[in-house]
Amino acid sequence: MTHGSSSADPDASGAQSFLIEASEQLAAARSMAEVVDVLRRTARSAIGAEGIAIILKDGDLCHYVAEDAIGPLWSGKRSRPIAACRVGRCAMPGPSPSPT
Repeated sequence: MTHGSSSADPDASGAQSFLIEASEQLAAARSMAEVVDVLRRTARSAIGAEGIAIILKDGDLCHYVAEDAIGPLWSGKRSRPIAACRVGRCAMPGPSPSPT
């Protein structure tokens, strides 16, 4: 048996299966709404986060389209100017803003 082999590690095998299934769901999505739904349902588990938000860039605005969290993240904030939100500034060319 080889050390570090994914077949010897059931957690690695489960993670790989999860990622394959999520990838297949994304590939099968036929609309932006379906892509957002797959991301909302799978992203949080994939990275072990307490919450995720799906944010789309729309011109000079950030549009908060979905979230899955233990509590509200940015619910109700539909569109914000890119320069006025940290997520938007991270999406702009150049260095990302540092945490404050």
